[in-house]
Parts: sequence; structure tokens; C-alpha cells
Amino acid sequence: MTVAGVIASASLLTVSPAVAMPYWQKWVPTSDYQCGPTIHHWKSVNVLLQACIIHGSGKNMQTVMLVRNNASVDIQIFGRVHDGWNPNENSYCHDSNLSAGALTACYGKSSSGKAGNNYGWGELFMNGVNENPSETLKVNCWLPN
Repeated sequence: MTVAGVIASASLLTVSPAVAMPYWQKWVPTSDYQCGPTIHHWKSVNVLLQACIIHGSGKNMQTVMLVRNNASVDIQIFGRVHDGWNPNENSYCHDSNLSAGALTACYGKSSSGKAGNNYGWGELFMNGVNENPSETLKVNCWLPN
């Protein structure tokens, strides 16, 4: 099951999305979101990642990166999310501790998507690794004209 699926099955789907950066926040799914594949960070199979796009009213969209720490130890994380419909739009989540077994989310800014294919992605830096420390995720969301 996906990172979002595990949480969505235990959450009400009527809550509105959280505000954007700079802090890691609780994953609050809405009734309309799409997620890309769940992968693990290249440094640990116990750190799962997933990028999602929350679709609000009209063409409003928001990229979010989910991170679950299934390891038995805490990890340090730093995140960046990018809205492909706004090429220069990056949002960052500060360095933070993620406890063993915990799930957190890095929300991008909410903005207006474009008709057609829109994409977002997330990038996770874990435990201060400075040699290729990121894992890139991508999710697509189609908006009609």
C-alpha cells in the first residue's frame, strides 16, 4: 500500500490541506489528490517517499512530499518540493528530526495549475549525506481546459 493510502485509510477525507513551508507538517489528505509511486530513499529501504498533488477548487493545486520513517532510529530530514506548472516555484521544509515510525509531509505553495498535464516533485535530504543525498519523486495531474 502507498504511503498516502495508509494514512488516507485512517483519516477523514474532508479536511483542507495544510499551509505551505517552511515546516514539516501532518499529512492531511483531501477528497481530491493524486500520488505518484512510493519509493525508498537510496540510503535506506526503511525511509519511504511519495509525491502527491492536492487539487483544490478550480485549477488550484499544491505539491506535497510524504516521508515515512520505518526505521528503528530517528533520522534528520530536509525537503524541497517543486510545482512544475510554476517552473521557478520551489518550497523548502527545514531540517527536522523524524522519529522512528513517524510520517510527515512537506507542502509546497498552493497555486493555479494549467490546462493539460501538470507535474510536481519532491526531493529528500536525509541524515546530512552530502554525496548525492537526494531522491527525486514525480507525480502528474491532468487538468481539463
